[in-house]
Formats: sequence, structure tokens, C-alpha cells
Amino acid sequence: MADGLRGLWENIKSRFQERSNEEEVPAEKTQEGSVLSKLVLDAAVERGGINLKGENALANLNVLKNLIGELESGGDLLATNPSSAQGKYQWKTINPKGQASFRTALNRASNYYTNNNLSIPRWIQDAKKHNNPTRLNEEQQDDLFLADIFERKYSDKKINNFLQTGNKSIIKDLWLHQWHTRPTDKLRRYADKILYPEAQMWEPMTMASLQDEPIALSNKGGMVYRNYHKYKPRAI
Repeated sequence: MADGLRGLWENIKSRFQERSNEEEVPAEKTQEGSVLSKLVLDAAVERGGINLKGENALANLNVLKNLIGELESGGDLLATNPSSAQGKYQWKTINPKGQASFRTALNRASNYYTNNNLSIPRWIQDAKKHNNPTRLNEEQQDDLFLADIFERKYSDKKINNFLQTGNKSIIKDLWLHQWHTRPTDKLRRYADKILYPEAQMWEPMTMASLQDEPIALSNKGGMVYRNYHKYKPRAI
């Protein structure tokens, strides 16, 4: 009798645990986010823009997202800028001269669903109302970035080259010309510092360096360690 009750109790606990595990991950995050990424990548493959069969292609796709996010905001989902740029990828939410980049990204994401006869997910509909990238979780911001960047002119070839090679100079070019779109010498130097920290981590302190960019000081071997990741996120 005791063994039977114990077995029944263990079965109830097991079923309860399974239900709890299912409820830990919101359905919207696991389903709708992955759908958008798949729609974007399938469309790019179909038009011959990218090849995902390379050995490191998918891994490099994650690297691409992380590096662009690092260049934009240090990877901060909640990053904000007085220019109205917000989120990991610093979409602009206000543009007096026309449509802001966040709304453009949301429209592009919506088109992937409507073009495939699918309902636009709730988080995209809500984002068009609240107009705040920081209210999206990381998966949603990443998926929105893919929907946006793949619709920018000349991006397919550059993205595919990075997926196949992992060459960070391609990220620099993509960020400056397809994402940022207003490259300057200062931004090129900033990109080099983020993408190639091993080549520029140690530099002597000069008055010019103090006046040029924010730095963090520490005594290491008589040199000055410059913390480039404290660079203020740029405005789109």
C-alpha cells in the first residue's frame, strides 16, 4: 500500500515538474522569434544571397549579431541615446525628416510574415504602438536586426562573405556602410578598437588621446589601459 502511494506521489510530482518546465519559457519567445529568423534566412537563401551550408556559417551568423551589437551599444539591450537611438542595435525612434529606423525595421519584419501568409506576431504589433526597442527581449531584437539588415542594399554579399570566412574586416565594412551609413574616420578608428582589441589594448597616454575619446585608466606595466568598450554609443 505504501509503495503504491509513493509511486502515485512520484508520478504526480513528475507531471507537475514537466508542466512547470514547459511554462518557464514563454511561447512567444521560442516560437515567434524563431519563425522570423527562419523567414529571413530562407528568403536570403532562396534569392541566392547567402549559403548556410558552410561549416561555420550559423556560428558566424551569431558572431555577426554580437559584433554589430557590441559596436552599437556594447551589447546593451537597454541602451539609450539622446538622439532617440535605443536598444542593442540603436534603432532611432524619432526622425523629424521621415520614418524612424525602428519603424522601418518593424515594417520589414511584418512584411516577412505577410509575404508568407502568416499573422504578424503580437510583439511586433505592440512595438509599433510603444515605439521602444528596449521593451523587446534579446531574441526579438536579434530577429528584428536580421529582418532589417538583410533588406539593406548590398548587404547579402557582405553577410555571406562573413558567414563563410569569419573575417572581421567585413563586419567593419557592413557596419559602416549598411548599418551606420554615415562612416567617418572617427567611427573607423572606433570600429578597429572594438573589433581588434588585441592589437590596440595597450597604448601610451598622450594629451591627444585624453582629448579624443573617453578612457579608463589603470596602472599596468607603466602603460595606460584604454577601455574602448566604455565609448559612448553613437547616434544613428
